[in-house]
Amino acid sequence: MQILAVNNINLNKNNTYNKISFKAKIPNFNHINLSSGYKLGNEAEFTKDNLQKILSAFKNKYLALILSKFVKNRGKHYVPQNSIDFFTNLDDCLANVKDKKITDYVKNELKVISEESAENMDSNEVGILMKIGDLSNTVDAYNTLNGVYSRLYKPDVWCFDEIRLDPSLPKSYIDVIKNIPKRMKKFNNELTAHNMNPRKWAFYYPVKDFVNMEKYDPLANFSEIKNNEIENYIYEKYYLTSKSMPLKHGKILNDIYKKFGVKVVISNFDKSSLEELRIIKNELGYWHKYSKGTAKFPPTLIATPIHGSFVSHTAGGYVDINGNLYINNDDGPEYFSTTLRHELTHINEQKRSAFSDYTSDKNIAKLINSIIKGKEVKEDNRTKTVLDFDKCKYREEFLKAGISPEHIEYAYTNKSEFLAVIAEGDLSRCSDEFKNILLKIGLPDCLIKMPIPVNSKIKHNAEKVQRIMEQYPKAKTYNSIMEYYYRHSL
Repeated sequence: MQILAVNNINLNKNNTYNKISFKAKIPNFNHINLSSGYKLGNEAEFTKDNLQKILSAFKNKYLALILSKFVKNRGKHYVPQNSIDFFTNLDDCLANVKDKKITDYVKNELKVISEESAENMDSNEVGILMKIGDLSNTVDAYNTLNGVYSRLYKPDVWCFDEIRLDPSLPKSYIDVIKNIPKRMKKFNNELTAHNMNPRKWAFYYPVKDFVNMEKYDPLANFSEIKNNEIENYIYEKYYLTSKSMPLKHGKILNDIYKKFGVKVVISNFDKSSLEELRIIKNELGYWHKYSKGTAKFPPTLIATPIHGSFVSHTAGGYVDINGNLYINNDDGPEYFSTTLRHELTHINEQKRSAFSDYTSDKNIAKLINSIIKGKEVKEDNRTKTVLDFDKCKYREEFLKAGISPEHIEYAYTNKSEFLAVIAEGDLSRCSDEFKNILLKIGLPDCLIKMPIPVNSKIKHNAEKVQRIMEQYPKAKTYNSIMEYYYRHSL
């Protein structure tokens, strides 16, 4: 990634940098053995002179030391240009930070990492690079929120490949905004060619959402660290006090942050986002109240339609590897409300193996297998197991809870989706047997008595099924209820 380059670095006669507070001497790297030569990118040979020239330009000596260890650790392998950029970009961008608390934090962390890299770069290269990435997000969060530069890019989704923008942009977003409609039109054509819905997912993205999310995205990219004081500091000082923040939005955002510790980031400050903030506040309040303060919340919640996982309409929300929650806020408050309930259920699901949708408990696994049924089918001369929806158990319970028939099959993807989908509905209408099953396989018990999400469709569907069951006493199973579900306007 290419961000702002810092030109005309001045050294004084003692070969020290005037622009850095610790006035440290630039270390001599001549002891590094580069006799066999390195490859920089796919073309240039990376020699000792190349390295010395690159390292001598660094303003932060610790970052230079880490890079030298990284290069040495690569041995005779190629050293890609983007790997070098990874270090030089952080060095350049750190120079733009004017907040002493942030610069001191980053420099102290780099000192610790440089000591670590001196000891075990060989055995922990990936871990060290991830720590550098965390610091890059810290620096980017400050710089993008303050308009120092832009990080206008998109996640690694096939349909964004042709519309990637150069992230090295000036403080003004004028050129960026002019470019967006043209690029989005091209994106619109690509979606059409792949039988996707361009009206929903491309051309109608507001420019404001697009630009704002590249500004706020670094806030969500902090990894899980033991001390997130600096992340909270940036959120409090540079997001919540933003000049563009309307008073009503700011008040709810502050309330959510103070009461629940959740940093909510929204891509636009309009009437619909204000309603979304009220929904978030109420939903987190439900979880806090009915769990008696034990519910887990995401460190950051991002509400935006501008994200790769939403483009193909495969997700209304998801939780990333750092525990941050992303929700598509382009489908109205009712869908937003049930998606929020769904994702918070994932976060609070009990009896779940780490990094898995399944469980390590054999008894629970056996119970799940008795509910979610599969069947073997032949495809391309191979046998594979697929869902046998007709033989799955408790499907009628989803109907009774108000879950639409179109959504029920998704619940039988795995245990986690089974719990998250039913959590969207009115659990008070489910049988005691089914509720006990849910609790046994990991449903957070606070959901049993929690009010349903703000969604009139859930209530309408549940009442419709209840009337069918009252009017037709034999309609007790999924199939028998469905015989009447679309037949009459009940």
